[in-house]
Amino acid sequence: MGLLDGLFGKKPKVEQSRSESSTAVAECPHVLLSPRWDNVNDIGHEDRATGYVCNGCNTSFTTDEVARLRATEKERLENDLSAEPQAHAEERR
Repeated sequence: MGLLDGLFGKKPKVEQSRSESSTAVAECPHVLLSPRWDNVNDIGHEDRATGYVCNGCNTSFTTDEVARLRATEKERLENDLSAEPQAHAEERR
């Protein structure tokens, strides 16, 4: 039936799941980051990491981007937490 769905203009399921996942990415606070290394001998030395991947949304970051994320982590989380009760209050109205 996939061929008929394509002929009649229905979106494939893959595209629908991508749009749903992009919404989840926008909401991710990027606080659980796993380092990546290019050299086996560097594994375990965070100062030698060549990049990071967010465990929440699977987005890749450079070391410079992670330094900025970590510098603003407290403020971003506090803003998210303070905005959350307001969002729930608006939903109840």
